[in-house]
Amino acid sequence: MPQIQAGLTEPTFLPLPETTEGTVAAEAIEPLLERLGSADALAIGPGLTTNEETVAFVRDTVRRSPVPLVLDADGLNAFTGDGVALQDRQAEAVLTPHVGEFARLTGVKARDLDADRPAHVRALAEQTGAVTLLKGSRTVIAEPGGRLFVNVTGSPALATAGTGDVLTGMIGGLLARGVAPLESAAAAAYVHGLAGVFAGRDVGEGALAGDVLERVAEALAEVNGA
Repeated sequence: MPQIQAGLTEPTFLPLPETTEGTVAAEAIEPLLERLGSADALAIGPGLTTNEETVAFVRDTVRRSPVPLVLDADGLNAFTGDGVALQDRQAEAVLTPHVGEFARLTGVKARDLDADRPAHVRALAEQTGAVTLLKGSRTVIAEPGGRLFVNVTGSPALATAGTGDVLTGMIGGLLARGVAPLESAAAAAYVHGLAGVFAGRDVGEGALAGDVLERVAEALAEVNGA
């Protein structure tokens, strides 16, 4: 949207075919794949909606992407009730569901998920062949084969809408630098959680996703001992 482009000076934009509702159309896959030929990673999902054509676009993108990808939000909702279809892809992937998205993918209810989060996250990672990061307190990250991390950083500030999108971008950035999917997810979760702690310290209960983003550099400096 022009309004978004005007407020963001760093990104480049790729115009894509749209549906009558203004969402991404199924035929957008071809220009996107052409652009991905010069990309190192792809983050997909936030804000896309579950329009039928857009869902088809997401599923086709996941299947054909030549670069590692991270799926969040409507990128995951495109596979509601059909998580096994995520196996059909060329590239490595990281899934970043919250409890609701996890339930839609797997049918596992929240109360059952909370009873044994590590087991359910391992099961989805195995089913999809993708690194799976279940957001929450504590965030659990597993790879196919069973290796699992539990993240120890975090803050109530991260319960604010949009903070998960910050995490998605951080994972995508690490994937683009050639970091392996499990390490990308674990490192991003740790730094993201620390940034949330700093945002809560400085802003309190009114912290927004942008406040978390602004403190990622501080969190990295903390991790690096600067």
